[in-house]
Amino acid sequence: MHSTVTSFNSNPAPTRTPLSLLSDGDAATVFSFTEARRARMSVAEAEVEAAYAEARLAAERRTELEVAFDRARSDGDEAAESRLLQAAKDFDDAFPSRDPLFEQFHAVLLFGTSEGVAA
Repeated sequence: MHSTVTSFNSNPAPTRTPLSLLSDGDAATVFSFTEARRARMSVAEAEVEAAYAEARLAAERRTELEVAFDRARSDGDEAAESRLLQAAKDFDDAFPSRDPLFEQFHAVLLFGTSEGVAA
């Protein structure tokens, strides 16, 4: 007795986007106005835009860590507090600033608040 086994994924492979399309920002752009804006953008403007995007991502990540730290403090989860202290140190290494996140968290652990603590 002979049976035909159908493979788990019997659908044909999806068409793939050529790598050249992915490496070309203008060709990968869906909206014509975005493509036109890129065509007029200088290298300096692109660098400024990239810096703003990086700053926005850093601010979002910092906020996520602060919220998680506050939640760990309110739950009394000391293990999570320790992990977040390390995450704050890693964040400070990646995004140096005049207001280190590690020092903020450490001040909260020592004094219950980060207000009035000199940086």
